[in-house]
Amino acid sequence: MTNEELAKKLETLSELLEITGENPFKAKAYLKAAQSIRAIPEDIRSLVRKGELEALPGIGKSISQQIQKYVEEGRLPLLEEIQKKIPIEIVELLKIPHIGPKTAKILFDQFGISNISDLKEALFTGKIKEARGISSKTLSKLRAALSNKELSYERMLLNEAEELSYRIREFFGKYHPEVNLMIAGSLRRGKETVGDLDFLIFGADSGKALSHFIKRTGNTSSVVEGEEITRVIDDKGVQFDFLITTEEKKGAALLHLTGSKEHNIRLRQIAKSSGNRLTHEGIFLKNGKLLTFSSEEELYEFLGLHYIPPELREDWGEIEAAKNGTLPKLLCSKDIKGDLHIHSDWSDSSASLEDLAYIAEHMGYEYISVTDHAKRLMVARGLTLEQLKARNEAIDEINEKYAGKIVLLKGIELNIDKDGQVDYEESVLKEFDFCIASLHWGLSSDRDKITERLIKVMQNPYVDAIGHPTTRLLLKRPEADIDFERVFEEAAKTGTLFEINSFPDRLDLPPRLIRLAKRYGVKFIIGTDSHSVSHLPLIKYGVTTARRGWLEKSDILNTFSLNELKDEIKKRRIERMKRYG
Repeated sequence: MTNEELAKKLETLSELLEITGENPFKAKAYLKAAQSIRAIPEDIRSLVRKGELEALPGIGKSISQQIQKYVEEGRLPLLEEIQKKIPIEIVELLKIPHIGPKTAKILFDQFGISNISDLKEALFTGKIKEARGISSKTLSKLRAALSNKELSYERMLLNEAEELSYRIREFFGKYHPEVNLMIAGSLRRGKETVGDLDFLIFGADSGKALSHFIKRTGNTSSVVEGEEITRVIDDKGVQFDFLITTEEKKGAALLHLTGSKEHNIRLRQIAKSSGNRLTHEGIFLKNGKLLTFSSEEELYEFLGLHYIPPELREDWGEIEAAKNGTLPKLLCSKDIKGDLHIHSDWSDSSASLEDLAYIAEHMGYEYISVTDHAKRLMVARGLTLEQLKARNEAIDEINEKYAGKIVLLKGIELNIDKDGQVDYEESVLKEFDFCIASLHWGLSSDRDKITERLIKVMQNPYVDAIGHPTTRLLLKRPEADIDFERVFEEAAKTGTLFEINSFPDRLDLPPRLIRLAKRYGVKFIIGTDSHSVSHLPLIKYGVTTARRGWLEKSDILNTFSLNELKDEIKKRRIERMKRYG
């Protein structure tokens, strides 16, 4: 049992409580408990053994008792009780646009619908023509959502792909522990979105284990078995590719299946230049003999290259760097000493300052910056001057309580207006430890106008960083039209930092712009943009994106110690004051 497994169970319980119309505070309490468990790095079983469960944010006596039952017996009594009233699979309906808990309950009560397949059949066979409590407009939207591929899995966000791969590994770990399963493909390379999931499988009876998976999946619509790849496509359109190999061949197989296609083509060309042939089995020498490799490192070495981390394998110059020994020493998660973009419940987050301090301390951080929304973003409960004063006093109290353990920096996320100005005067801004400025409106402005807004705001002495710079939302909203060459040129002059936003639907800056910014001498921060404690671990996706942008520890300011960070921010502010008055 893992923390993630328990968190998912509690989330499901929370959703079922909402659907059945239970006390909304009870549903939120279980959701908050799930968020805390997902965020905490310590094994939940250890906390139960030590009697420290109720120290976690959001976990009181009744929830603690449920968790203890799960740890000891593998069951949540409350979940079992609710399942007598409503099937657990009904939470699947909440993934569909336009369906909330109330609509899901109506569909179940009136039509017995508890999953997406039932809903599709009912909508398109005419079983549902009208429903009490659901407007005809909503029913039309549901038909459009289900017919226009709004639920398509053509691309997944990185975290969605990771979660799905976790379930696959869970299956093989449970039923076939003798088989080894390794993630490959674009997920291993850390791409922002993933089209299909690739796995390397080896060990005793791998073929038998894979056949069992296909049979147990239960929703397989297509299976293509070839010499190299076994492909499974389920009824949601998700494609799983499995390459069966052996221990001695797994190095070449993993390299082949990880890609990218362009990277692999370059490697095959290198092998061919020596009269050899590179395949997923290994290297066929001139004499026809097969040379196998149990690790990728051995194969790269044979080709005369330093080992290339998966995140760099896009044919963006990594082959040349591996030849001449100039590959970057990439940033690692352990290098991160704090998170510089976090929201609290003083604005639009569910996390209290104390929750944040508790989780951040247990993550091993030295500091976090609480960057609540500034006043003009009223939809996100932006803070007035009076609220800011009260919040900062609350931060002082938390810092006193957690002295020597974690420091909460007084931050703010400012809004960039149409003229490149921000929410507060400089006399207010100078009181903040860290200021991020972000574009939240006017995102469709023409290229010159939106570029000028960014250039102007970077000249403000107290704007330390630009948040989620392209404004994109992956699979939903494209990047704003911005002249980043001009922007980065100005950022190099002003010393303005650029955020790599870790939230999975942003991952912004993207790798290509990270590399461009680095060429101009721009430095970066990584922030999760957290709106709950469960978002804090998302920092790993920011680290992955930074690695794909070829960044090293020295490129990221939140690898600095607290004192180093404060000194660097102060130095950059002074330089801006000198330059722009």
